[in-house]
Amino acid sequence: MAKEDKNKNIKYGEISKAILTIVAGLGICSAVILLPGLVQAVPIFSTRKTHEKKKLLNKTLKRFERRGLIKAWTDGRGDEKVKLTTKGQEELIRYALRHTKIKRPKKWDKKWRVIIFDIPLEFNKTRDSLRSFLKKNDFVKLQRSVWVFPYPCEEVVELVRSALGARDETLYLTCSRFEGDKWMGRHFRLNNKH
Repeated sequence: MAKEDKNKNIKYGEISKAILTIVAGLGICSAVILLPGLVQAVPIFSTRKTHEKKKLLNKTLKRFERRGLIKAWTDGRGDEKVKLTTKGQEELIRYALRHTKIKRPKKWDKKWRVIIFDIPLEFNKTRDSLRSFLKKNDFVKLQRSVWVFPYPCEEVVELVRSALGARDETLYLTCSRFEGDKWMGRHFRLNNKH
């Protein structure tokens, strides 16, 4: 169970989630980032004073470092930097696939979201993880590597494809119609959501 920060009613698990989400969302799972930039990017810190933000971020990052999820250091110019380790990337993938859920608005905007991926055979695990995520979130397979969903989900898909390291192999499209969209509308029970 996540510990709670009694002063601000924010669970530490939510802070870890926010940091991992920002790192993944920026597509920098294996790149180096400057810590001050990360402090500004984490929305959960927005109501906190600067010294509280840095203290909380440092505490979370130290915990990540002890678990072997990140490598943190200060470069020759005195800039603090952090990088996800291989273990950290794996944790991020597990986290993204486990906890990311797409919200469904009450009213359908009459647009389809199409995910197309072309992941090489040697990355079976990545392809299987992506398929598992799509199934869990009720995407429907249109063809072998083409999946369809009726609601906006670009940010979530970006998070997952970044976490999986499949940004270049995965395409997100929005379209108003496609051949076979009538039965898809019935499948998602969209007739009453106009």
